[in-house]
Amino acid sequence: MGLFNFFRKSAESHQETNPGKLLQKALDLFLQNKSKAEIISDLKARGATEAIAKSVMIRASQMNEKYFAEKTNSQIDSLHHKKSINDIYTEKLNKTQNAQSTLMPHPDINVNLHTLDGGHGDHFGALLGFGTMQQNSGKQLIQQIMAVCLGQPSKLVNQAVKIKEVSLTEAGGNSFLIKIRIILSNENLVSSFPYLETNYVIPFRTKNITEWSHGNSEQAEIDGGGRETFGIGFYATDYAINKNLYKASPNVNIKLSAFALIVEEYDTSSGPKELNNDFTGYLPSKDFESNSYYDFIGTLLNFKSCNPLKNNEGYILKVKLINQNEDEDFFSVDMFVNNENLHLSKLKPGMTITGCCWFQGEISQ
Repeated sequence: MGLFNFFRKSAESHQETNPGKLLQKALDLFLQNKSKAEIISDLKARGATEAIAKSVMIRASQMNEKYFAEKTNSQIDSLHHKKSINDIYTEKLNKTQNAQSTLMPHPDINVNLHTLDGGHGDHFGALLGFGTMQQNSGKQLIQQIMAVCLGQPSKLVNQAVKIKEVSLTEAGGNSFLIKIRIILSNENLVSSFPYLETNYVIPFRTKNITEWSHGNSEQAEIDGGGRETFGIGFYATDYAINKNLYKASPNVNIKLSAFALIVEEYDTSSGPKELNNDFTGYLPSKDFESNSYYDFIGTLLNFKSCNPLKNNEGYILKVKLINQNEDEDFFSVDMFVNNENLHLSKLKPGMTITGCCWFQGEISQ
């Protein structure tokens, strides 16, 4: 049974199977110098399955060893009468977060809080197809992949916050470029989203940072200018780790990619007469409040098959969004589209396509 299935079943049970409470109990038992076998036995007695009990014990062991290995047994014993190890752990990380939050942004950067809850439901629809995501099997698959991701080593770490990722080859896909990332804060899951790895980098100057109000502002959308020429906004896939860098440095190099929500062939003959047949461009989508969605008309430079799952097909497209004769890659991004969201009969290099996409980006290290 996957970890997220366990979360759901816990709410239906009258036994003490809440994951947070089980973790708290396991941490306290470590303080009492209980063995791992004794802890697993205790958790099972509280209603956890063998697999979940082992998983919780391992997580508690990792937390105990990583953050408190330097303390002597006498110090731990004295702390036990005052507060639990989880309380100390949380206090320690909160102090770090509070210290980080005091950073003043660069005077050229405006930081604001988005009061509406952001989410990634449409982005998983872009990944697996909206038809698939409307089925329970699609949602369960995402949950199972997220559970696998929880067990992976951290890709990015900054004190209390971790970002982990897992390739969809773990679920039968055929590309290591398509992944799912999760954000953890104080070992609690903040969010998850699809991630398209790319080597495409643009010089970027940040103007606005819009933090999402939920999840301790660990997620944000950035907008500004690319190559000192064009405006663009994107969801920052590394913001939870690099928020201070985004705020302090207006000039950064950004890896930029996109997920297409829909792609169609553009009929150049039916477009406005003042537009050339090779016209390309993009505008913020009116269908979304977020500043990372764009309606576009672009030239398909090339494409390659990329299946997220064994029986789920798609393509990574290279799409030119700005015509620049001197530099074909001036603004030409990697964009994933699922076959379910591809509304044309055949892809051909050089064809003009149109649709709506969600941009994501991160600081190129």
